[in-house]
Amino acid sequence: MRPYREGGIRMEKSILEGKTIYHDYGHGGGGLSLGYGCAKYVVDHLFLPEKVSKNEPLAIIGAGIIGLSTAFLLIEQGYKVTVYANTVPFERSK
Repeated sequence: MRPYREGGIRMEKSILEGKTIYHDYGHGGGGLSLGYGCAKYVVDHLFLPEKVSKNEPLAIIGAGIIGLSTAFLLIEQGYKVTVYANTVPFERSK
């Protein structure tokens, strides 16, 4: 079972302890089909209008399809991104 959010997907901005957080989660089993489009929406409509400096390091929490899509879109725009996750999809065995 994929995690979902009762009440639907959460795609919004919030401020916590002076840090801006962009939420994009709760897709459940639809994450694979909705992930890239939702990541693009958050980047284009919530993040980019903020005019964040490209020198400011950014953190993505989660290496699922949405986290990786968001990281990809931000890197394409020239941002410095670090992805944090407990597990990484498609990790190769050594």
